[in-house]
Amino acid sequence: METGRIIKIISNQYTIQTPQRTVIAIPRGKLRREEKPVVGDIADFEEVEGSFRLDKVHPRKNRMVRPSVANVDQALIVQSLKDPDFSSHLLNRLMFLADLAGITPAICLTKSDALEPEELAKLKEIISWYEKAGYDVVYTHPGSDNDALRKLLEGKVTVLCGQTGAGKSSLLNRLDPTFQLHTEEISKALGRGRHKPDIASFIRSRMVWWRIRRAFPLWTSPDWMWSISIRRSGTFSPILASAALRTAGI
Repeated sequence: METGRIIKIISNQYTIQTPQRTVIAIPRGKLRREEKPVVGDIADFEEVEGSFRLDKVHPRKNRMVRPSVANVDQALIVQSLKDPDFSSHLLNRLMFLADLAGITPAICLTKSDALEPEELAKLKEIISWYEKAGYDVVYTHPGSDNDALRKLLEGKVTVLCGQTGAGKSSLLNRLDPTFQLHTEEISKALGRGRHKPDIASFIRSRMVWWRIRRAFPLWTSPDWMWSISIRRSGTFSPILASAALRTAGI
């Protein structure tokens, strides 16, 4: 029996990586009736008659529902400042969902070069509230050195999430040009990126890449939201508390 991390899922084929090799395994029958394994799971597998069988999934340290990943250190929420326009509402929802899953959220703001200085100054004033609450915030655009972002990602398993067109694929291509991820122009009619197939997979640099298809509800109760107390560096975050109550319809 060997143990590895699930790094990619296509249908019922699970790509599992160990320090020595990478294999594609099929889950055993009993496992198919249990909770479905997700990217990031630590799993046991064995070779049976020339093929590999996924036998067991280890207990998770955390699990994010959307995107569906497990055992990650932080969620890098990618938001564009222009085309599509910055949305504090979407940012709050994604940050709350990450915190709810026990995953530390961080913010990556793209396309800062597409704004006029006055526009950028106004948005930075809004973003400063997140920084005051103790959240890591980095800015990036084509041509930026990305040193702060690389430092933020170093030594961590990170899940990327954000709306279509925010620049996740372009960002990863800039971090490592060998990724060669496909990118598309922003739709003029919709004001956002065109949808590409959902993908959940581990890539080099220990990052999980995932494209969200649409806005989503938070699967929790108003009581849970009333009791929210999200803290970073001992500072209460009124932004996320407010977002939680608005989402609950309170």
